[in-house]
Amino acid sequence: MTRAEALAKSLAALIRGDVETAASIASSFHGGAGSLYENESIAIVRFILEHDYTPDPAIKPEVLARLRIVAAAMEFWDEVDIKDIADVSGSWKYKHSPELVTQLLYKSGLEQHRLQRLRDMGSQEIEIRANHTKDLCPACKSDLGLSFPIHAAPFLPHPRCSCEYSCSCRYIAHQSPPLSDP
Repeated sequence: MTRAEALAKSLAALIRGDVETAASIASSFHGGAGSLYENESIAIVRFILEHDYTPDPAIKPEVLARLRIVAAAMEFWDEVDIKDIADVSGSWKYKHSPELVTQLLYKSGLEQHRLQRLRDMGSQEIEIRANHTKDLCPACKSDLGLSFPIHAAPFLPHPRCSCEYSCSCRYIAHQSPPLSDP
């Protein structure tokens, strides 16, 4: 099976809501079927498909649903360039490009998965960090380096994020400062 055929079958499975089949097709193509990574990818994809985050409330739900499918496929196919997965061109009247919306949907699913893993590991507090601090928007700068109780963690990507390419903020477990000797 060619990559294009496998990708098409995986996308069709995602459209049907069959996440496990989509993962299995992608993993089989990449040679890693049944790996621990496959289970993590399935969990990330479920967050991408099931959360209610939208980078622009004006986007119609049916449009957003299709972009969520593309964002989910990005996880299974290790793609950063959306054009390698789907054609998202066409008439677009929303504030962000379809490429950026898809990247933000992917990012939100990934960060919600990360936050859940931190909860599962028993973290009580989290911090917001960024992959880079150059060109961060004001929304990202406002929480950078701050500590939050895990139950009150701000949503990532920030709803008001206006970073040019995508929000680079991420959750990490809060590291308490070391105790000093008296």
